[in-house]
Amino acid sequence: MKSKSNIESAPADDTSLREDNQNRDFEPLSKIRKGEVSLDRASQLMDRQAVRQTTQTVAFYAQLSHNEESPGLHHTVAFDSVKTNIHNSYNRYTGAFSAPINGVYGFIYTLRMSCHNYGVFEFIKNDEGTIQVNVDGGCAGCAGQFTTGSVILALNVGDTVYVRTHSTISPTGHILSDRNGSPYFTGWLIAPL
Repeated sequence: MKSKSNIESAPADDTSLREDNQNRDFEPLSKIRKGEVSLDRASQLMDRQAVRQTTQTVAFYAQLSHNEESPGLHHTVAFDSVKTNIHNSYNRYTGAFSAPINGVYGFIYTLRMSCHNYGVFEFIKNDEGTIQVNVDGGCAGCAGQFTTGSVILALNVGDTVYVRTHSTISPTGHILSDRNGSPYFTGWLIAPL
């Protein structure tokens, strides 16, 4: 109720605002020349442009649209059904993300394999493994078994990140993608460096 009484007690018109504006000397728009900008305004515009350039959005999300039949060693999983690719940094043909700006990035992948099989998968940054995730064991039902890996990496412009099978442990079975679930790979810029 207190806010209601404040509203009711406010003056009906904005005479104080009008009086304040009458005391200021404003230059009519007709006297301002095209292209003329004050130094303060120019520096504000440049600062805004610099902020826009450094806080670009980078993100992608791609799914595997088909089964990968018996992938071997060093097999890069190319998630070919791209749903989101802001900044066009993910390549659906190679399965690799290339960093467009220096920054800290987050990545997640999920894979699904046929039952009673195993595989070891890893994030690769510039041809060096960063994290390994195993798929091993049985299944509950016929949908297959899932595994998920996630990592946060500091990347420089041009660094690449992708998902592949392990270099010395060959997987058995297939990577599945069907109505029971699609493997995916996603990544985004957390903060520019």
